[in-house]
Amino acid sequence: MKKSTTPDSSSEELLLSQEEYFKEHVFENVSLPKLVLLDREFYRCTFKNAVLNFGQLSLCRFEECSFIGCDLSLSKMKDCSFIDVEFKDCKLVGIDWTNVSEPFKASFDKCKLSDTVFYKMDLRNANFTSCEIQNADFEESNLTKAEFINSDLSGTKFAGANLTSADLSGALNYYINPNSTIIKKAKFTLPEALNLLDHLDIMIK
Repeated sequence: MKKSTTPDSSSEELLLSQEEYFKEHVFENVSLPKLVLLDREFYRCTFKNAVLNFGQLSLCRFEECSFIGCDLSLSKMKDCSFIDVEFKDCKLVGIDWTNVSEPFKASFDKCKLSDTVFYKMDLRNANFTSCEIQNADFEESNLTKAEFINSDLSGTKFAGANLTSADLSGALNYYINPNSTIIKKAKFTLPEALNLLDHLDIMIK
């Protein structure tokens, strides 16, 4: 069955309204690029096939929400809270996450996160599974027990990050220098791990 892509006018009108609190609402097939949301709270809501790119989100709170097949690329987020939020099959390209509130608790599954910034963020236990994370910035972030399983990390920076007990099983194209990154008990798989061994040889010498 072909999924419907007809815009849901009721959901769009609701997002454009002055409502401040949404609980267990499904926003499906929404097309609102450049949407501005200020001081809104979403609890256990689902955003499905929503186009919200180039948006501006300020002082918004998302708790136990799901974003499925959504496009939030190049959105600006300021002082927003993400607590137990799931992103699946989403485009999240070019987002600077450093302006969101902490704690930041989110999982990413099969998402496009290229050109994103997570600089100096607390991302303990964060989950990035089968994601495209090219040219992203995780420098000086706390990635303890984070998972990057089967993700493409081409051009992504980890200098100064804490990858203690992180899991990069099946991850591809990453470049991590043990001289400037904590990798104690982290999991790596061949052939990508050979780059780490080369650096460790240099350290031994």
